[in-house]
Amino acid sequence: MESKHKWMIRSRQSQGSECFQMEKLIFLHIEKAAGTSQRALFYQSFGKENVYWYGADPNRKKFRKDDVDKSFVIGGHKKFNFYSRSCESRLLRWLTSGYKESDFKPDTFGYIAVVRDPVERVISFFNYCRTQEYENWSRHKLDPNSLGKTLHKSRTFRRVIRNAQCRYLSGAESFEKAKENISKNKFVVASLEHIELLNDYLIRNIECVDRTLNKNNAGKSGYKEEIDIDDELKEEITELVSEDIKLYDFINNECYGLFDNISQNDWNLFNSTVMDAATVPKLRISIKTLRLHNDVLSAQVELHNESANEYSPDNCYIGLRLFDAEGNCCLERRNLIEPIRSQSRKTFLFRAEGVHHEDFKARFDIVDVNNKRWLGEDTVSISEFEFSR
Repeated sequence: MESKHKWMIRSRQSQGSECFQMEKLIFLHIEKAAGTSQRALFYQSFGKENVYWYGADPNRKKFRKDDVDKSFVIGGHKKFNFYSRSCESRLLRWLTSGYKESDFKPDTFGYIAVVRDPVERVISFFNYCRTQEYENWSRHKLDPNSLGKTLHKSRTFRRVIRNAQCRYLSGAESFEKAKENISKNKFVVASLEHIELLNDYLIRNIECVDRTLNKNNAGKSGYKEEIDIDDELKEEITELVSEDIKLYDFINNECYGLFDNISQNDWNLFNSTVMDAATVPKLRISIKTLRLHNDVLSAQVELHNESANEYSPDNCYIGLRLFDAEGNCCLERRNLIEPIRSQSRKTFLFRAEGVHHEDFKARFDIVDVNNKRWLGEDTVSISEFEFSR
């Protein structure tokens, strides 16, 4: 069977040794394609102070240099060509200042995007416009009671939805241009129907990524029944998003839901940059003993600080969670972490009563007081011990 990664393999081989280090992630937030949920994931994983999301709050409606420079993740409703033009303008300023082009280090971005069934996305976007943004869209002749009338009356609405996903990924209303662009740049693209593949991919490749994802911004249940769509209208929408349909089919079918064109070396360098500069410490958990006796579980755990600086957590805990055979958390214990000197370790003892059987998994993590920021794969030991008696 042909490799599902045929595009990724060819593109990675063409990158060569002159590639620059990937220092930032850009999330191209296509409207109504899980962008708000992904933003929550990045906030929880990197900390909100390290994520710049255009338009997320009143203070983030302009790309200020200081805010962007210190951020590891940048997102919002901006298309690929917005970032590429930004890089080109810096190159022009560099050259006019008398430097050589060969010495210029461009912004080294890795791009992430989620695409959605194009017809479904148009329906969802129309529902959002009529329920959440009607005051703005009423000026553009949007009819809140009819998607068909809106398509016929509103040139702006037609322009905004027309092959929008291809434009987000390349700046052009062309599937071939979009495919070419994601193949020659560092891109990860998932389909909404396979978003769990994207989240699993991020968990594997980004050290500080959160393993939990709360689904935010889910549309009101049953909104499709409120929007009258017949075969003629569906055909009209299909014609407007024909290139997007090709893109979606490519990601969903030929790439099995996930297009990956970022090398492991890129991720390693990115993680190194994040771990060196961010507040996320280089920690490692090791389980020394885990014992079950008379329905009492006891554990001895060591936390190693392998970074060059003292780890002084603010209300952070080392936590024990027990999961049953179905993956449900059935018990949790926490110990507050005190400051740990560089290149040293601390020992923590856990005790839990009422553990009646061995059919569970013990998992130790580091978590803040709000239970939202979990450290990444390299800082977590998930062990299934043979219990000593």
